[in-house]
Amino acid sequence: FFKQKTAYEMCGRDWSSDVCSSDLGSLAVTELLRGGVTTILEMEEDAELFAPFIEASGIRALIGVMVNDVNLDALSRGETVFDAVVREAQLAQARGLAERWHDRDRGRIQAVMAATGLSTSSPELLRGLRQTADELRLRISIHMGFGERALVRRIHGCAQFDYAEAHGMLGSDVVAVHGYEVDEQEIDILARSGTRLAHCQIGRAHV
Repeated sequence: FFKQKTAYEMCGRDWSSDVCSSDLGSLAVTELLRGGVTTILEMEEDAELFAPFIEASGIRALIGVMVNDVNLDALSRGETVFDAVVREAQLAQARGLAERWHDRDRGRIQAVMAATGLSTSSPELLRGLRQTADELRLRISIHMGFGERALVRRIHGCAQFDYAEAHGMLGSDVVAVHGYEVDEQEIDILARSGTRLAHCQIGRAHV
């Protein structure tokens, strides 16, 4: 919190500005390097703002635009409505970053196709991510098993990992982020599919 507040005061702009977001991302990478971290997975809505600093820093990184296709106006009313216009724009943004940044500096920077989560992703969005990942030979990263089990069942009408598996979000080229709310059957599904799991231990401590 204090690091973010300092960066906000330094840039003298609102939180949503590109300058402030870029400064915060640069500060985060610097702190990770100071702490001895050499490899990161950076999936953010504005990930491309951080990419130049990541390239200059020397850190090894997987980066991707974190997409969803939920209509935010409907969501503010408590409704989940998937929006084709949002979907196409987000997929284009994610693909653009991948085409511009994948394999930079002899492979030190790798692009990923990334999704916010299962409950905020339509089947069409997930299939679009899978198709692009296969075409460009990229990994996929998605938040899973982090408290959206009931939401996925209500929105999509099935179990969370069944939905993920049906739309290409499990496999040896997928990094599932979080995974702190999984049962034994879901652990077996992850193991059988060869899906990688990335824990966020500090974040989990506050859940």
